[in-house]
Amino acid sequence: MRYFIFILSSLLLSGCAFKNNTPAIDTYTLTNNKVGMMEIKNKKFSDKTLKIEKPTSTRDIQSTRILYGKKSFERDAYAYGKWSDTPNIMLQNNFVYALGESKLFKAVLLKRSYAEADYILECNLDEFYHAFVTPESSVGIIMLEAHLIDAQQKKVIASKRFLITSDATSQDSKGGVEALNNATNVLTGELIAWLKSISR
Repeated sequence: MRYFIFILSSLLLSGCAFKNNTPAIDTYTLTNNKVGMMEIKNKKFSDKTLKIEKPTSTRDIQSTRILYGKKSFERDAYAYGKWSDTPNIMLQNNFVYALGESKLFKAVLLKRSYAEADYILECNLDEFYHAFVTPESSVGIIMLEAHLIDAQQKKVIASKRFLITSDATSQDSKGGVEALNNATNVLTGELIAWLKSISR
């Protein structure tokens, strides 16, 4: 009996010494490198207020999981990487900041603001993932449809679909995040250019 207790105690003590080899989960976010955020002087929108809604999407996209796909009809998520927030919220915040810096509108607000707005920007986020073209090459893909709405008349003024791809430098979550960050900055620049073209 004493021998059994000694063996059991030895096993428990040795088990405590084992290291946890599970990799840590890395957390990533979308950053704004000020692409397309130069000040834009325009009389049509210069005294108007814009509210930006959180982009709608499928449940898979609206999560903190970093999605990737090796086939066009399949999506999976990286086990050891995640977003700091959902792509929907990160894109919304990115658009608010970039459009605010552009000075195209008098003010740019989040949809939850109590202030009145002249225009509303609604977006559908159809794709936001790291796509593998081959085992050795991949891209970040963002597909988004934007609608500029007159808040007073409740009418769609203009709509545009954006498809942005950006090459990844590595075939892992870090490479996917980098590619999606680059794609986000390109998308933001194109979105501002589109709104500028409407205001002419």
